[in-house]
Amino acid sequence: MGAMAPGTHSLVRMALLLLLPALMLCEALPAIWVPGDYANNISDALRFLSDYNSTAEEVFFNSVSASWNYNTNLTEHNSKLQVAASLEEQAFVEAWGGVAKQVFSKDVLDSLPAKDKKLVNKIMSLGAANLPQAEREEYNTILSTMDSIYSTAKVFPQPNISWSLEPGE
Repeated sequence: MGAMAPGTHSLVRMALLLLLPALMLCEALPAIWVPGDYANNISDALRFLSDYNSTAEEVFFNSVSASWNYNTNLTEHNSKLQVAASLEEQAFVEAWGGVAKQVFSKDVLDSLPAKDKKLVNKIMSLGAANLPQAEREEYNTILSTMDSIYSTAKVFPQPNISWSLEPGE
């Protein structure tokens, strides 16, 4: 390997330091869910959207399925699976949103068709993925607990009469 040009070593080191949080985050995601490499141009922004869409279908399906399983069978096990799926979804959102924020400039985004620009901006909006990991876990656990409370709660409009908040019961 040849010698690096002056300043290249520090540039490579800085790039690695900037990418380290994303690389650590991506370890939690299956390899097929990790965003690829994209350049700051219109064709790569459109490729990014296509890649995101096909990957997001699987990620969100898994998350919604875990939520459905929990909401139709309220067990501690299903609650943990729902929280884990939500955390995985948020790691996905953070990884892809971070790439979109780091790679695509305002000029490139402004050059996209309006619907595509709106999609990239939505991907950049991280929601609960903005929270630190411990707070994300707490947030998702609270949501799961709220689901359980709502699904098992009863209302007593009169003495000896109770109504379930769960439809169909």
